[in-house]
Amino acid sequence: PTTNRMFIFARRGQFSEASEGSVYMMTSDDFGSTWTTPTEQWVEPNINHTNLSGGVAANGDVIVFYVRYSAPWPTFLSLNYRVSTDDGVTWGAEQTVNTGSDTIYSAYGKTETLNSPTGRLVTL
Repeated sequence: PTTNRMFIFARRGQFSEASEGSVYMMTSDDFGSTWTTPTEQWVEPNINHTNLSGGVAANGDVIVFYVRYSAPWPTFLSLNYRVSTDDGVTWGAEQTVNTGSDTIYSAYGKTETLNSPTGRLVTL
């Protein structure tokens, strides 16, 4: 990013894998003292975007990983990510990492996102 902007990404929807869920973002430019009002970033009809994780890459790109489930039935569809090169103002096309099953890696839970020595963004 062009500033010291911090990001929070969250799913908004009913509390269930079987419900539609869209991705919202909040930002802070004062190290978390204040936050913007949540704004919807993307939504797909009948799709639940969940298990959000991400961070800022060494080159300043903002990246968000998430899992897609069909709604109203919680069928796993894919693990995906999107990248923003302008501090989250706009987002690139959805990229698919895996379409296996919900036993694949998910960034949900206690994670930490780091820049590796090669400049790649790594979530642990």
